[in-house]
Amino acid sequence: KGGRVPIAPGGASKTEATTLGDEGRAAIKEFVDKGGTYVGICAGCYLASSQYSWSLHILPAKLKDTANWERGRANLTLALTQDGKQWLDRPKDE
Repeated sequence: KGGRVPIAPGGASKTEATTLGDEGRAAIKEFVDKGGTYVGICAGCYLASSQYSWSLHILPAKLKDTANWERGRANLTLALTQDGKQWLDRPKDE
């Protein structure tokens, strides 16, 4: 299949970083360094920042409002296009 894109969702960026571990974070950094695309949503963007020692440091940005990181939670449905279903190897639209 074609290229892949790591997607880091919302949640807790430190938990994401800890779960990835040093090896996982290094793999993402190397992937991006070689021209790969990274998508960070909410906490995934925090993870991409250069804010913390555990951050990916792939986004040259520091956070402005670290005190209000937990702004809300919701379960969201992702609707996939035909290309999205093929790319993610999923038969369902959602």
